[in-house]
Amino acid sequence: MENNYMHRLTLSSISANVNLSTSYLCRVFKSEVGTSITSYLNNLRIRKAATLIKENTFSLKEISVMVGIDDQLYFSRLFKKCMGISPSEYGKRFHL
Repeated sequence: MENNYMHRLTLSSISANVNLSTSYLCRVFKSEVGTSITSYLNNLRIRKAATLIKENTFSLKEISVMVGIDDQLYFSRLFKKCMGISPSEYGKRFHL
């Protein structure tokens, strides 16, 4: 996931890639990592987005697509849920 977070990843595609059933993969992942695959992937994408926001090179729409989230509204809601502030507010903290 670390190398492919920017692509459209589904539980089916991940489980096929590691040759495990979806339900078994979800159970093993959660027991080993402590969170669901979806939560882990979303947090990974938001951490990568936060790094890109700090660089101040791309627009928020470009960043959302770069981290694998095509819907900018969903990206903003997810970012706020994970980071506690909106992506634009996060950017303002670094670029006054």
